[in-house]
Amino acid sequence: MEDRIIVGDVEITCVTDARGAFPPKLSVLFPSVTAEQWRPYRRDYPEAFVDPDTWHLHIACYLLRTRDTTLLVDTGIGPSPAPLFGELRGDLIHQLRLAGVETADVNTVFLTHLHPDHSGWNLSDGKPTFPNARYVMSETDWKTFQQPVVQAAIGFSFVDEMLTPLEAAGVLQLIDGETPLTDEVTALPAPGHTPGHMVVAVSSRGQKAMILGDVLVHPAHVSEPEWVFAFDMDPVLAVATRKKLLGRLEMEAMTAAQCHLPPPGFGLVVRTEGRRHWQPLERPD
Repeated sequence: MEDRIIVGDVEITCVTDARGAFPPKLSVLFPSVTAEQWRPYRRDYPEAFVDPDTWHLHIACYLLRTRDTTLLVDTGIGPSPAPLFGELRGDLIHQLRLAGVETADVNTVFLTHLHPDHSGWNLSDGKPTFPNARYVMSETDWKTFQQPVVQAAIGFSFVDEMLTPLEAAGVLQLIDGETPLTDEVTALPAPGHTPGHMVVAVSSRGQKAMILGDVLVHPAHVSEPEWVFAFDMDPVLAVATRKKLLGRLEMEAMTAAQCHLPPPGFGLVVRTEGRRHWQPLERPD
């Protein structure tokens, strides 16, 4: 099933690359959060859990189609086994075809950040998977992930396999700060999860949406923005960014899209009895 929304003249489709149990336990991913604190979210978002301490992970990319651009936000986990991700395997290329898009149709790939579950389909057999696309990403993240200490902390060679070859292929475009990708689509800095993490703001004919990357990773994060996620490289800044953007999404009643929340991935930040919570958009029949 395709999940999509229309924002003015922009069509946004959630394309699932992989889903399933994430091997690291929630008690490790959110080390300061108790099982009791998770209880209301297991009740409200059962599809986000395999069991009380296991996250049912959704890895999604977003396909944006405008009048003259086919833009892919993030490239998922990729087809091969990756440390930390257990048996999860990516299916992005097949899912794009189901949405009517071939790899050659994509003319822009934008990476919200450079973690391996967002850049795993960048290359295939050493060549850009999307042969006609420019690959756009934060210069800050690019420099960060070229550092040996960061690569050592990741523990496997995806930087050399999925990132560095883009430069030699001549398809890399590094950006710094707020940057338009099309007339209706803009990349905005949202640091914390990684130093150069960015989100994608869509504005067309008075309608708005935002693709959040990993500003938040679980439905509970909307109600509990101070819960620290183990993969946030700067936890203090990540919390501040999360609070700032959640406030904007609520104030502007803006549709949000998120890479790891359960399908459809689209939803609203709403307030009930003084607390924000995630309200998924209803899926089409």
